[in-house]
Amino acid sequence: TRDAAVAAAEVFQEEAIFNIRASDGPHNLKVKGKYIKIYPGNLKQNIKIKTMRKMVRGQIDVQVYVKKDHAWYGVFYENGTSRMAGRHFMARAFESKHAEVPAIFKERIEEAIRKGGL
Repeated sequence: TRDAAVAAAEVFQEEAIFNIRASDGPHNLKVKGKYIKIYPGNLKQNIKIKTMRKMVRGQIDVQVYVKKDHAWYGVFYENGTSRMAGRHFMARAFESKHAEVPAIFKERIEEAIRKGGL
C-alpha cells in the first residue's frame, strides 16, 4: 500500500534529518554576487517525501528528497564543493537504515491485510 511505502520512506527521512548538523545561527550564502541569509534548520525542514505517479500498474514509487526551491544548497551539503567536503547526510541515512526498511514495509502491509485494507 501507499501507506507502507511512505512509512518505509519516513525511516530514511528521519535519519537524513538526524544526520544534518544545524548551525548555531544564521549564515550568509553568496549567490550570483549577492548574499542571502540562511537560517538554522532550513535544510532539515525541507527534506520531504513524495509519492510518484504509478509508472507501472501495481507499483508505488516513493522518494525522499530535498525541496530545491527552499534548500537548493542541499546538494552541496551532500556532495561537497571544491571548498568543502561532502557531509553525505542522505547517503549515510540509506547506509544505516536500508536493512530496517523491508521489515517496516512488511509490517504495514500485514497490518493493512488484517484491517481488510487490501
